Amino acid sequence: LTPAKVARILGLLNHISPGPRLIMMLNHLKNYPDPLVAARATVLVGRRIRSLKWVKDRLAATDPRIRAAAVEGLWGNDADSARELLWKYQVDENDRVVGNALVGLHLLGEPKVPELVKGMILDSRPAFRGTAAWVMGEIGGAEFVEALQAAMADSNMAVSLAAARALAMAGQGAAAQQRLALQKKERAKPMPAP
Repeated sequence: LTPAKVARILGLLNHISPGPRLIMMLNHLKNYPDPLVAARATVLVGRRIRSLKWVKDRLAATDPRIRAAAVEGLWGNDADSARELLWKYQVDENDRVVGNALVGLHLLGEPKVPELVKGMILDSRPAFRGTAAWVMGEIGGAEFVEALQAAMADSNMAVSLAAARALAMAGQGAAAQQRLALQKKERAKPMPAP
């Protein structure tokens, strides 16, 4: 199997098998040479193992995808130690790590999350603005509509697209869905020859 297929299978297993039975069989994949496979295995095992030591080990990784996956593995874990780690990693140099920490904190009912996400969508770095739009889409809610509509006009296409997707996910009108369709069509056009 190719690494892409293994990563896809791990993603599917993560969604269809909530129990801990897969941990022993798949834990070794957290060190797989392909970073996507390692990240997917980290999420899958992290959501099931509930071991602070294991999560901290993964958070020490230099690859931000692994750290982001470890943070995602904390989603739904209401232990004080998990909550502390989510707060710690909502300030990170990588946008995905921060985004996953904010979603995790939202899932724990932290009331400060919406304001943090609204601040993140104003960040000077496009990757952080795009991730903020994704977080807003994951969280949902009318409180983000204005910020997402403004982000659809972002000069960075990836940010604009993320905002359109978030609005479409929230069912916020045909305009966002139309823009998303137009952007997909633009990206599908062949690049002119040099």
